[in-house]
Amino acid sequence: MPDIPEVAGELGPRPTPLHHDPTTQLSSPRAMVLDALGAAPGSATVHQLAATLGQHTNTVREHLDALVELGLASRLRGTPVGRGRPAIRYAAIPPERSRPQLREYATLASVLAEQLAASSHDPAGEAIAAGHCWGEALGTSGPDGSAAARARTLSILNNLGFDPVQRPDGSVDLRSCPLLAAARANPTVVCGVHLGLVQSLYRGHEAPAQEVGLDPFARVGACVLRLPPPERSPDPTSDKDEGPGTPAELPPADFG
Repeated sequence: MPDIPEVAGELGPRPTPLHHDPTTQLSSPRAMVLDALGAAPGSATVHQLAATLGQHTNTVREHLDALVELGLASRLRGTPVGRGRPAIRYAAIPPERSRPQLREYATLASVLAEQLAASSHDPAGEAIAAGHCWGEALGTSGPDGSAAARARTLSILNNLGFDPVQRPDGSVDLRSCPLLAAARANPTVVCGVHLGLVQSLYRGHEAPAQEVGLDPFARVGACVLRLPPPERSPDPTSDKDEGPGTPAELPPADFG
């Protein structure tokens, strides 16, 4: 057997270079077009995207054609309306299908989720426990409390590709999912892991992890993450003694 070369002092192959991900080749204007296309419900025309971005239609069409060539978008024939040719529509291809590295990880996640769902007596509990391990592996960074936990959670979810957006009621819309196909097939497992991750992040900041909830596919275009409100400073003008109390328990999130 030939000798196994060492890379960076360790046996085995080197990490896959990022240039295999076509999104790393995008200019900022082209990436903006891809983001707008991904946010569009289903598909969009050149004129719709141009209006959204405030750009000329020729510029947007050029970017869209380049995204199609890169395999990040698809070109569709619209439904005919009246005379004339139907408008060409464009749709973003989900990351797990368009990006080689994500595609392979998404396939692996789907297989593992199917196996856990089929073999476990408590797939939801084991999925949440796996998410706890994930969060613990990320470690703790920053001060304690719900405010710090919320800030770090949103940062991590954004980096993972969930596109989190806070709503006035304190909940968070997760507008994209890096494992959408796997989550649709096995929400109990995949969404359970993500719930466990956020719970673990809150626990690491000494924040009320038991108040974290996740409602998969709860709104058009989003899953809903329920987070505890940040701590409120005590009112120094109030002398009312609230006395000991027991916080209300939230019902467990329903994944199925």
